[in-house]
Amino acid sequence: MRITSLLSIGISLRRRGFLLLLIPYLTAGLWYFIFMPALDLNVKNLYQQTLYQEAYTYFNLCILFSFAINSLFADKIGKFRLVYLWSAIMPILMALFMFPISAPAFLILIFLLSYVFSLGVLGYSIYFRDLVAMEERGRISGLLVSSSILTYTIFFSVFRYEYFGYTEFIIIGTSLGLVTLATYFLKPYERPYLTTSNVYVLNYRFKTIVLYLIPWLIFSLINGTLSKIITVHSISKFKEIEMIANLVQITASGFSALLGGIIADWIGRKMTVIVAMVLFGCSITLSLAAYTSTIFLFSWLLNGLAWGVLQTIYLLVIWGDLSKEKECAPYYALGLMPFYFSKAIGYLFLPYMVTISVFTASVIALLLLLFSTIPVVFAEELMPEIIADEMHRKRYIFRIKKTLREKGERAKPD
Repeated sequence: MRITSLLSIGISLRRRGFLLLLIPYLTAGLWYFIFMPALDLNVKNLYQQTLYQEAYTYFNLCILFSFAINSLFADKIGKFRLVYLWSAIMPILMALFMFPISAPAFLILIFLLSYVFSLGVLGYSIYFRDLVAMEERGRISGLLVSSSILTYTIFFSVFRYEYFGYTEFIIIGTSLGLVTLATYFLKPYERPYLTTSNVYVLNYRFKTIVLYLIPWLIFSLINGTLSKIITVHSISKFKEIEMIANLVQITASGFSALLGGIIADWIGRKMTVIVAMVLFGCSITLSLAAYTSTIFLFSWLLNGLAWGVLQTIYLLVIWGDLSKEKECAPYYALGLMPFYFSKAIGYLFLPYMVTISVFTASVIALLLLLFSTIPVVFAEELMPEIIADEMHRKRYIFRIKKTLREKGERAKPD
């Protein structure tokens, strides 16, 4: 069966609904990655010195803290209103950076930007959970992640950081906010259909939440700290093919995002996580033993495959499965916190990480990955059996229809 068929069978989300999910996903991600270098430029202009580690750490910690606060009441506010709130306030706050401000005002502005950003992300996540049925969350999330990887690659290939000034960052940030606000004309709507997952009440125990959280937390910490040491080491030996390695990794991430979504919907969330963690462990092992360019590229291929799958399954899918109706915000906040926490830790301890040998970093990372995979093995599958049976029934019906159609075409007289 073709990948396009596996992606489309049973999908009831309308095109307008997918556009409403895609546009804010792309603009929020672009804004986050654009604001980081913009923050660095602003710090240099204000203090005439490089404080990017401290600034990035503070920015990500503010997002972390904001998630904790906003998770308490985000469910009580209209989901897409939170996205529009971020889109409207963000350009105004970014424009204030263009004026001379004191250090306390600078820190307050960063916090306010982090706060409205986390509000928008939580509102978007809740909207995704309510709009997309459980049996199609993996594939829709895979399409979103794959589209974002392609968009970010094209964008940052055309617009290089080194050619930007702060004014350009402000213009792009404002444009992203306006693009998101333009989705108002698509008229965001609530879920218009009733599927199996909508009537199947799920009540997961606290243990299940912890068992799925541990691998994501450990992976995020490794990716933000130890993985950087391993990456720098492997690149230093094959500097001449670094661009090819990046291309291989990005391509693998985009492909595995789609594949991971299919596996998550057709086989289950649990197996998807286990496969991704194994791939990540293999990539670390090969990076350590990369004595030829072929092994080096293959390690980056596995790394891209692992990251694409985990991004697909963990950013939107698992926490939507675990959450309850009208109580989504705390679950999504809990699931998103490890990503930004690892970013903050990575920047905070960057000067100390260079003192760790690549062998030590690899051994610690592999041991942590081994430990993190064990909880998932004992976790229960999030895809209920009744939904899995329904998915297999749809696939069976699709195959029968395809076979009958092909027989009908062959029976037509020439």
